[in-house]
Amino acid sequence: MVNKTAPAQKPLSAARAINISVACLGLYLALQVASSFGPSFVSAMMSQVLYAIGDYSTVMVMSGWISVLYSVLLFVATLVSGGLTSWIGLRLSGESLKAQVESNQYDHSWIYKGVCMAFAMNFLLSLVVSLLNALLGIFGAGIDEVGLATDGGFFGFLMNFASAVVLAPLFEEIVFRGVICKSLSRFNKGFAVIFSALLFAIAHLNLYQGIPVFGMGIVFAFVYLRSGSLRVPILMHVINNFLALVQTYSPDILSIVFLILMLVLTVLGLYFIYKERRQFAGVFKQNSQAGMEWKLVLHNAGFWVLVVIFMAFSFLSTFGTLLLNSFGGAFY
Repeated sequence: MVNKTAPAQKPLSAARAINISVACLGLYLALQVASSFGPSFVSAMMSQVLYAIGDYSTVMVMSGWISVLYSVLLFVATLVSGGLTSWIGLRLSGESLKAQVESNQYDHSWIYKGVCMAFAMNFLLSLVVSLLNALLGIFGAGIDEVGLATDGGFFGFLMNFASAVVLAPLFEEIVFRGVICKSLSRFNKGFAVIFSALLFAIAHLNLYQGIPVFGMGIVFAFVYLRSGSLRVPILMHVINNFLALVQTYSPDILSIVFLILMLVLTVLGLYFIYKERRQFAGVFKQNSQAGMEWKLVLHNAGFWVLVVIFMAFSFLSTFGTLLLNSFGGAFY
């Protein structure tokens, strides 16, 4: 009698881990763009029809329903793109989601320390964005802020909450930390932290988010490896997105409260970063020794395709209005 065994999985080399990481991001972006086109197209077409045939009151009433529809379709798009990319990434890398999520052997203080450090990093790099905006403003350009549709009422808020606070943190942490950072950490933990953060920034397809997100990605990956549990960055990401979402919807008086809260979190975050300065320095030191890994990245054609896509979207969001005004003026 012959014993049949399952074929052994192909050993994960550094080159294969990098290829899987790049492929995961490429798939995620392709699914995001493809699935987001539907909601945007449907909403735009319905708006055009309403403005063409409806009176002002009808347009105002129906615009809220269009916003709700957009939020629902965006929820489905996030579910499909994030869920499918997570599943394929885990299958290709051979990483166990169950082992990473079920582990309770971690210091729970990493959750609040991580949230504070992420806000501090976001604050510091947002200053960089503000400086760039000031410089670009000289030429009539600027880095556009990316936001959510907030005129869909309570149901629209629930859909945005489900997409931004539940699904996005869950799937993004599975892909960027549970698959990419985890698999790359087998070869060089410093490289895993920096490269996963870089891919995380590219995934947002615009400079306004990309620059701060790169810093937050470093914190998420750092805390993930230090705590040893994927639960921690997931909860950190949930808290971060929740505060950002509530601030988007909040009236002026709540905005003041949240501003104070952000300042407190930022100060605490700077303190925790200072306490962990040796560990952070160790990450960058390890990354400086990852010459072979970075050489593989630089020779990866897929990575450069993603970089070009990111630069193209960033260019359009930064100089798009300026170009439209310039070309528009030529017709007058």
